[in-house]
Parts: sequence; structure tokens; C-alpha cells
Amino acid sequence: MITLEKEERVQIPWHHGAKCGSAVVVTTICYSYAIKFTNFPVVMMIRSCSLLSVVVVGVLFTGVSDVSLKLGWRKVIVAIVVTAGMIVFKVFDPNQKEGETKTELIGVVLMVFSLIGDGFLPDFQAVVKQNYKPSPTVLLGFVNKWTTILTIGYSIIMGHFMHILDFILHHRAILIDNLLIGVLCFVGQIFIYRMVKQFKQHIVPFIITTRKIFTVALSIMIYGHKFNFYQGIGVAIVFGASFYEFVSELRKDMGKGRPIGGTDKAVEKETKKE
Repeated sequence: MITLEKEERVQIPWHHGAKCGSAVVVTTICYSYAIKFTNFPVVMMIRSCSLLSVVVVGVLFTGVSDVSLKLGWRKVIVAIVVTAGMIVFKVFDPNQKEGETKTELIGVVLMVFSLIGDGFLPDFQAVVKQNYKPSPTVLLGFVNKWTTILTIGYSIIMGHFMHILDFILHHRAILIDNLLIGVLCFVGQIFIYRMVKQFKQHIVPFIITTRKIFTVALSIMIYGHKFNFYQGIGVAIVFGASFYEFVSELRKDMGKGRPIGGTDKAVEKETKKE
């Protein structure tokens, strides 16, 4: 058992951290290897389905018992619409060039496993949030600690660890780059885990998907990349469906007289009784 401090002592069993860490490691490793065997546009296309995988897992394979955190079938429809918008945006991207790597079956399989990891991570976090109610900082540290442990363990088992150390020793400037990347990731995760604590498990993937479209649109305006009518349709679909989902969640929370993204007190009492 791992003991963490909050308003009161919170005990989170280690296997929850192992599950969350495993989901992150599986997603990252499969995605990294898939790039080697898959054409990059295909990789981006499949990655656009990550939101759908999160919602499908949340509906069909969830470990959450709190009714206020469960996802309904309507979420699947909204996720399909958003995913369709992302695919339209990617398919008709005039700036996208075909890579030299041909798409192989093993690459597609790896991308599917990457999506599975993407789908289960938010649900594992929702189970921890439901059962132990950790603060965002505690959840961030808990998940990242186990991700680090499992990543180092994987690199040792695969015989990569000494090569990593050797590369760092011969290219010490990379330490500065890694430090900056780490700081940026840490700052980003502070906001992400605040949202994980505040909202249902599918909201963060929704925001990340919308952020991808917004980033590309901003890049088009700043650097003058090509943009066509079909991409405009894709952007409209993503933003329209995301806005509908956010407004729907806000209305639902306000209708039940609870803080935005919060848990209904009546439901919370029932959950504690169980």
C-alpha cells in the first residue's frame, strides 16, 4: 500500500498505479514502434480515433461504479462525430506529404494497441478518483511515478538502458532539451489532472482533440499553410460536437445543483454506503 497525504491520509493500492502506468507505457511504446512500420499520415489518422477509444472503453469496459462518472451511449455518438471531423481534416490536408515508409500490418496492430492503452488510462484514473478521491497533484505524482518505474524496467529488460545512458554521456546537450520538455509536460499535466479531478473521464480527450485542431489552425494562420473547404468542414464538425458536449455537461451539473464537473452529493453518499 502507498500512503499519500491530503486533508486526511489517503491509501491507494499499488496495483492502481501499475494499471495507469502500464496504460501510458503501452500507448507510448506501441506508438513509437508503429511509426517505424506505418506511413505517418496513417499514424495520424489512427491517432485521431483516441477519443473514440476512450468513450468506448468508458461505456463497455469501465471499472467505474459511481453513476455520476459513468458514460452513456450518447457519448459514443458524439465521439464518433468528433472522430469523423478529425479524419476529414486529416484526409484533405493539402500540406501533408506521403512518407517513404509503407504501411505494414504490424504497424496498424501496434497503433490499435496504442489506442487501447489510450482508452483504458482515463477509466483507470476515474476508478482511483471514485474510490480514493486524491487531489490532482497526488494523482499526477502517483501515475507518473509508476510510469517512470515501468519505463525504466522495460528499458532494462529490452537491453536499452545502458545505450540510453551512453547516448546521454556523449550528447550532454540533450539533457537541457529533455529538462525543458519535462518542465513543459509537467506544467501541462498540472492543468490536465485538474480537469481529470473536476470532470468526467472523456472531457480531457475532448479538450486535447479540440486543441489539436486549434493548434493546426493557428499554425495555418501564422505560417500561411494551405487550407481548403473540406478541412473547414472538419474543423466545424470537431468544434461543433465538442461545444455541444461541454454545454451539455455544464447544463447537467447546474440542473443537479452541484459545482461544475462535481459529484452529486446524494450520489456520493450512496457510493460511500456501498
